[in-house]
Amino acid sequence: MLTGKRRYGMLFWLFFITLISMMDRVNIAIAAPFMMKEMALSPSAMGIIMSAFTIGFAFSNFSAGFLLEKLSCRRLLSGIILFWSVMTVFTGLAWSFLSLLIIRIAFGLFEGPMPAANTAIVNNWMFPGERGRASGLWLTAIPIGTILGNMLSAVIATEFGWRAIFYVFGIGGIFVAVLNWILMRDNPADHPGMTAGEVSEIQAAIGQRSRTMNNLKSGMTFKQLMANGAVWTLFGIFFALLCLIWANVNWLPTYFMKTRGANLIASGFFTSITAVCGTMGPLAVGWLSDKGGNRIRSLWLALALFLVVPSIVVAINASSIAVCLAGFSVATFLCYGCLGIMFTMPMELFEGTDVAKVAGIMLSGGSLGGIVGAILVGYVLQVTASFNMAYYVFSGFAFAAACLSLLLLRKERLPSLSVALV
Repeated sequence: MLTGKRRYGMLFWLFFITLISMMDRVNIAIAAPFMMKEMALSPSAMGIIMSAFTIGFAFSNFSAGFLLEKLSCRRLLSGIILFWSVMTVFTGLAWSFLSLLIIRIAFGLFEGPMPAANTAIVNNWMFPGERGRASGLWLTAIPIGTILGNMLSAVIATEFGWRAIFYVFGIGGIFVAVLNWILMRDNPADHPGMTAGEVSEIQAAIGQRSRTMNNLKSGMTFKQLMANGAVWTLFGIFFALLCLIWANVNWLPTYFMKTRGANLIASGFFTSITAVCGTMGPLAVGWLSDKGGNRIRSLWLALALFLVVPSIVVAINASSIAVCLAGFSVATFLCYGCLGIMFTMPMELFEGTDVAKVAGIMLSGGSLGGIVGAILVGYVLQVTASFNMAYYVFSGFAFAAACLSLLLLRKERLPSLSVALV
C-alpha cells in the first residue's frame, strides 16, 4: 500500500525549472525585430544568433552525463540555472553581433546539461512503472513554456522595451537557482520532506537502480558507450524525431501562410493549436507506455512514429484547412509523446550509473537534428519550391526512426542490462 506521494513534489519542480528554461530560451524570438533594428543586424546575422544557442546546447548535452559523475544533480542544476540566468541578463546588455553570439553560445552551454540531470532525478525518484508519465510531465513544460514565454515577453517588451525582457527573466532565474538548492535532492532518502515509508517503497520498487551515481563506480567508460549499439540507436531515433519537431517549430507558420494562404494572425492561431496538442502528447503516450506489468516501451515508440507518417501525409494533401490542421495536430501530439518515451528509454536499457550519460549522448543527437531539420526544409524548398516535398522527406525520417525503435526490442527484453545491442 502506497504510504505517500511526496515524490511528485520533486517531479513538479522539474516541470517548473524546465518551464523557466524554455521561457528563457524563446524570449529572443520576441526581441529579435528590436535587436535587428537597434544593432543593424541582417536577417542572416539574426539567424546565426538564434542558432548560436544550439551550438552550445549540443556540446554540453553530450558531456552532461559525464559531468554528473563528478557533480550531484542538485549542484549541477543549481549552478547552471544561476549561470544561464546571468547570461540572460547579459543578453539584455548586448551591444553588437559578436557580443550576442558569445552570450548565446554560453547560454546554450549552461542550459544543455539540464535534460540529462532531469532524467537522472526521475530515475532515482520515481517507480519504474511511473517513469513514462513522469518524463512526460516535465516535458510538457517545453510547449507550455514556449507559449507562456512568448506571451510574457511580448507584454514586457511593449511596456518596458526589449532589453527589459532579459533583465526580468534573468533576475527571476537567479532566485530560481537559490530555490533549487533549497528544494532539490538527488535521492529521496536525503530529502527532509520525505517520509520513511515512501522512501522505503521507492527503494524497494527500484531495487538496485535506487543507487545514485555519487555512490557508485562510474559505469561504462566513454569508449564502451561509443561501442554500444543501443546508444547509437537512441541517438539516431532522437536525431530524426527532433529534425521533424524543430522543422515544424521553425517552418509551420510559414507553411500555413505560403501553402494554405493564411494571414499572419490565422497562421499563428493554427500553429498554436498544434502546440496545445503537443502539450498533451508526453502525458498521454507516457501513460500508455507505463500501462501493464510487462512494459515494452520501444513498441509504443515505434507505433507512435509509424502513425506520424500518415498524419503528415493527410495534412499536406488535404483540400480542407480543417483536415490539414487535424493532421498536423495529431503528428505534433505523437512527436511530443515520443519525447516522453525517449527520455525513459535510457532508464530501461542501462544501469543507473549510465542513465545520464546515455541521455546526454542521445540529446546531442536531438540538438544536431534541430540544426539539420530547419536547414533541410530551407534547402528542399529552394530546390523543389514545395513544402509537400519537404514534409515527405520528414515522413521518411519518422518511418526510419520507427524501424530503429524496433531494434531496441531485443535489448529491452534482455534480462541483463549490461548486454550491448548488436
